[in-house]
Amino acid sequence: MTDDQVMSFVVKEHERGTANSQIVTKLMQKGVDISQIRRVRNKYQKMSQQNELYSTTAAGNAGNKRMRTNNGKHREDYQDKDKEKQASTYSNYRIQSKQNDSYYSSYDETNPDYEDFNKEMNALVPDTATMVKQLQAELNQKRSKVFGRDIFNNKDLSFEPNMNIATPQNSRLGPGDAVIIDIYGASQKTIESTVSPDGEVTIEGYGPVSVSGLTVAQANARLRNTVGSRYRSSRIKLTVGQTKTIMVNVMGEVKIPGTYTLSAFATVFHALYMAGGTNDLGTLRNIKVYRHNKLVTVVDIYDYILNGKLTGNVRLADNDVIVVGPYDCLVTIAGKVKRPMIYEMKKNESVNSLLKYSGGFTGDAYKKSVRLNRKTGRERAVYNIEEFDFSSFRIDDGDS
Repeated sequence: MTDDQVMSFVVKEHERGTANSQIVTKLMQKGVDISQIRRVRNKYQKMSQQNELYSTTAAGNAGNKRMRTNNGKHREDYQDKDKEKQASTYSNYRIQSKQNDSYYSSYDETNPDYEDFNKEMNALVPDTATMVKQLQAELNQKRSKVFGRDIFNNKDLSFEPNMNIATPQNSRLGPGDAVIIDIYGASQKTIESTVSPDGEVTIEGYGPVSVSGLTVAQANARLRNTVGSRYRSSRIKLTVGQTKTIMVNVMGEVKIPGTYTLSAFATVFHALYMAGGTNDLGTLRNIKVYRHNKLVTVVDIYDYILNGKLTGNVRLADNDVIVVGPYDCLVTIAGKVKRPMIYEMKKNESVNSLLKYSGGFTGDAYKKSVRLNRKTGRERAVYNIEEFDFSSFRIDDGDS
């Protein structure tokens, strides 16, 4: 079935009052897979916005070449490839039975592929019963999720870099960078060029000048010492237009590990967003960034979420490696606290730190002591921790 045929079929069945689960089954029988449903949904969502976007885009296409755009790939580009690898056709979970000498088809509704298919259908045409189940599942998931782990799954929080900030003077030029050389004073001239794979820019009337690996400040100095001899009564200034892309490796416990093509202004947070965030084993407290085999920085996401600090969220360079290791401790806190959830803790942190992460006690809580359960192999220990021991009692993995 073509995309248009799929949409027509869905609309027709919906008008007949057919439940989404039955529509899903019928589409599977016709050979439609989940990747096609996603494509249809995205296509019709874009069509509904097309008129509004067209007028805006048409006006913006005549923009200034000095303005930059994000030329790195988007997360959806990588996620679509990953989903295509994982997508299976209905034949993988089809159950054949023989009845009255004829075969009939049914589907395992607990299969993850079937559930994903049903979610996409529900986004296309809402079904009340499905929505109720989905809301209940989301509620249960919130009760058991790890604090902060979904930060890189928020579509409204992509950490996309600001492309039109003033070019940092310590930013290094490389192949693919578009440079604009302004000559002003006695002579008035603007030269646009792109750093070649050999690391050179070609200046009209002068020839190639090597700038790759130089900072913007160093490149300006080199141009003044070389090209400046032809324009003695003028000043020369180099700025960067459209920037090159960089390749960054995100490894370890992330949802989609791999090599990502990002903007030259991309940061650690944006790279983690592109990789889909951490998986169920990944740490949020000890993310390491390596450059030329040396540790550059260590990122603690909790420091950003709770304190608003961007410490460690450095601007990335070509061939940087981000390593997300496994977590140290997961601790559950329940009862009279403001944010009862599961928290990732460092091994040297105390009960006091856990209470701080959870937002502290509620107004009607008993604050003089807390009870902690700990499992060590076959043994289980229960500790009553008094208020004056909150800052000294160390947390361990699995505590609750």
